[in-house]
Amino acid sequence: MHIESPDEAGHQGSLESKIWSIEQIDREVLGMILQELDNFNEIKIMLLPDHPTPLSTRTHSSEPVPFLIFDKSHPRKNHLTYDESSAARGIVIDEGYRLMDLFIKGDIFETKNLTTDSHR
Repeated sequence: MHIESPDEAGHQGSLESKIWSIEQIDREVLGMILQELDNFNEIKIMLLPDHPTPLSTRTHSSEPVPFLIFDKSHPRKNHLTYDESSAARGIVIDEGYRLMDLFIKGDIFETKNLTTDSHR
């Protein structure tokens, strides 16, 4: 599913609209998904934007995007938040096209050849 409202708010340079858009996604989309997780024995979810659109530039950026992967069969807990700062410090997939393959085929955290901030 692609939800465009935070991107459009970034193009407009509107902090209020961007916050509102993200809050609506949290409540109306992610909240509903989270409520239904117990109805599935196995489920994987990947959440990410297609690109950053910083308010400061009002245009698309090539900076790393935050991504969240939930795999009910392999739950993990960490202390990261889902935001651009955590994306810059966390796992970075240099060849972004590999993300979907890694998501489908296996545990991304056990996959070799990924870089993290400490390896750049």
